[in-house]
Parts: sequence; structure tokens; C-alpha cells
Amino acid sequence: MSYTVDTDSSKEASKVSIILKDTSDWRNWFQYQKELAGAKGIWKYVNPDGPDEFDKAHQEPIEPTIEEYAEAEKAKRAAAAAAAASAANNQDTDGDDVNTIAATVSALVS
Repeated sequence: MSYTVDTDSSKEASKVSIILKDTSDWRNWFQYQKELAGAKGIWKYVNPDGPDEFDKAHQEPIEPTIEEYAEAEKAKRAAAAAAAASAANNQDTDGDDVNTIAATVSALVS
């Protein structure tokens, strides 16, 4: 087997030949793989003896409880109401626009 290595520390690529004739060659091959993965910053993801870093970094999201969901919705509505009220206070509007904003706030909050 031969490998081409292009590390960040060198602009030149070096060619490394590792021939796996028997189990005594495995250590050299494994050491080479470890160094290459370390140079590329991925050893923690491919280390067969290490913790499963990929699973830690890519966990499924936790589904919120109904209480957490309700609280988040309440916060969204309060923020929308505050934004609408702020917009109403900062505009020179006639009565129709104010009524429209009030109706929107009322619909969001209910």
C-alpha cells in the first residue's frame, strides 16, 4: 500500500509506502493512520479505542415537554405583542391603523 500525505505544516506532499505482509506490519500502519488523522484533526472521530465523539456531537434533539412548548409559545406571543405595541407607539397613524394593530395583538395573545 502506498499513501500520499499532505499536511498543513508542509507545502510538499510526501509519499509513504506501507505494505501489510503480516500482522507485524499492522502497528506501523496503525501509527501512520493515527498520525495522519491527528494532522487532519479527525483522530477523535476515528479512534477505535476512544469514546464515540461522533455520537456525542450529533445527538438527536430532545423533544420538549408540553409545558416547555406552552411556555415557548407564550413567550413568542408576548414578544409579538410587545413588538406590535412598540410599532403602534412609534408611528403616526390614524385610527384605522391603530385598530388593525390592536386586532393583531389581540389575535396573537389569545
